[in-house]
Amino acid sequence: MRLQETKEKNNIEKVIIFIISISCILLQYIAAVFTYGFILLLIMMIYMCVKNKKIYIDKDFAVLITVLTIQQIVTAIVGNRITEANIKFIIMMWLIFFTMSLGYYVNDKKILYKYLKVIGVSATVIVFIQYIMINFFDMRVGPIMFIKQPQEYLKNWALSGLRPTGFFSEPQVFCSCILPLIIMALINREYNLVVFFSIGIVLTGSSLGIMMLLGIATIVLFLSNLNYKKKIAFFLLFVVLILLFLNLEIFESARNKIFTIFNDFALYSNEKMTNNHSYTNYLRLLKGWVTYIELPTKDKILGIGVYNFPEYLQHTNVIFSWNSIWSNNAVMAKYFTSAAGTFIECGFFGAMAYIVFLCKKYYHGNSVNRIIIILIAIQSFVTQIFFNNIFIFYFLIYYALMERSEK
Repeated sequence: MRLQETKEKNNIEKVIIFIISISCILLQYIAAVFTYGFILLLIMMIYMCVKNKKIYIDKDFAVLITVLTIQQIVTAIVGNRITEANIKFIIMMWLIFFTMSLGYYVNDKKILYKYLKVIGVSATVIVFIQYIMINFFDMRVGPIMFIKQPQEYLKNWALSGLRPTGFFSEPQVFCSCILPLIIMALINREYNLVVFFSIGIVLTGSSLGIMMLLGIATIVLFLSNLNYKKKIAFFLLFVVLILLFLNLEIFESARNKIFTIFNDFALYSNEKMTNNHSYTNYLRLLKGWVTYIELPTKDKILGIGVYNFPEYLQHTNVIFSWNSIWSNNAVMAKYFTSAAGTFIECGFFGAMAYIVFLCKKYYHGNSVNRIIIILIAIQSFVTQIFFNNIFIFYFLIYYALMERSEK
């Protein structure tokens, strides 16, 4: 009887691991309010709660979303802007908190790594093939889609076919999902896979992916047991190899995006956008912080509410210095990176609660978990990750990789 129960428990764990592994793909596909991946995770979590009659709770996460819930309600009442977006975010935040506890049921890290490795290798092989088709046969190859999506849900998909993406919506998403796997491969001493995945990231031409790869490689290298001279030598070698790759004509776009961050920095404050790259870099790197600085003091403290920026502009007379650039572009006007966005939407105290939460997760995490928190921090400054699909995937992996004694 006990043997049968153990077998059943192991089978259920394999199903959980499989669902967590494929969530990096299925979280991309929208099904009405939720994504297919989130629905699958939610169903599995409900099943585990009913079966075990208990739920694992991350107290740090519970404190964070309690603070954010109170902040969102107070902001809505004080600003007289109780919107559908407020309510949806609060509900979604608590559902994410509930669903991500599924990672606690994973104890066999080897199976998790095995499943993730299969997905990672498959996706990277496709990236290699797409790269060859695009650059050697002059073909346009879009992302491989497993579930057909209505046209209105395709705005975040890189359908131009100019860069390889595997079966991810865009190169950046591929890189975000592959980077934790590189660290896991490194820990398992599968150095051939580390190189294979790293080349895949470079081939996508994602400037964010390449910069994150360089940053993580630097951190891992300097935390290693190598002596100081070898660390410097390997670091310089890695930088040279990256620069050689970027010097190829096919990586011109990625190279320009990275270099204009530094070349055009002086132009951002004057709002003189000389090209598309400086325009994008200002949008990603500075616009959010400029917005937060120019907010009234009350809104700096309380925040304006998540996803509430369009309503905020309509109901206030606040004029920002970037209005002349993006006032007629609703999508760009409300775009902020997560680092600045948390301060704008959640206020000073909400943002600080989020930072404290990430710091605690870093402090209590193992080596892979710490890298995951670092990846969240890096991406927060250049893109949106606050409670989005990558955030969900990262924390599912984080909880799954926790030591048994911590669960």
